[in-house]
Amino acid sequence: MRAITTAVLSALLAGCAASAPPAAPLASAASPAPEVRTITFDGVTYVLASVDVSRATTTNEYIPEGQSLKNWTTLLGVRRFAAARELNDVLPKYLGLIKPVLVGKPEFLKRKDVDASQEVMLVALLVAPDKSYHEYNLHRFFRTADGVTAYQFAQRIPRTGSASAIDPVIKRQAQRIRLLYDVSLPVHARQ
Repeated sequence: MRAITTAVLSALLAGCAASAPPAAPLASAASPAPEVRTITFDGVTYVLASVDVSRATTTNEYIPEGQSLKNWTTLLGVRRFAAARELNDVLPKYLGLIKPVLVGKPEFLKRKDVDASQEVMLVALLVAPDKSYHEYNLHRFFRTADGVTAYQFAQRIPRTGSASAIDPVIKRQAQRIRLLYDVSLPVHARQ
C-alpha cells in the first residue's frame, strides 16, 4: 500500500505544483523541525522511516520501532503541500487518485466549530494492489499559514475473508481521531 500512497501522492503533488503559484518561503509551520525522530501516538513509539521532498511537498512516514516500510502494521504520515493554499487544492485530486483502490465510499468528518474549508478528517479504506490486505486510513487535512498539511494514521488489516477483522480498528476510531486532532507532528526536510 505504501507504493500506492507514494504513487498517489507523487501524482497529486505534480498536479498541485502545476496548478498553484510557486511556493513561497515556508514560515512557522515549516520551520526547521526539532530533531525529534520518534513520536509516541496511541501508546506506540514510531520512528522516522522515510523523508521524501519534491518540488512542492514534503512527506515524512513514521513506523513502529522494529518494523520496516515493507512490513509495517501501523503508520503515521505527515505531508506538507506548500503549493496548495486551500483544502480544495488537494482533496479532489487526492480522492481521484485513490479512487481505484477505494473500498466503499470515503467519509468526511467535520470538527464542531471548525470551518470545513480549514480542516477535515477523511476516513477511507483502501485495498492493496495485490489484494493481500486492506489499509484503514484517517487523514486530517488542515490549512496552515504556509500551505496545506495532512496528518495520516494508517493501519494494515489482513484480508481474512471475515468482516470482523476491521472491528477492533473501528472500535478505536474515535480515540485515534481525537489523537490526530491533538498531535503536532514535525516535518523533516531530510532523513
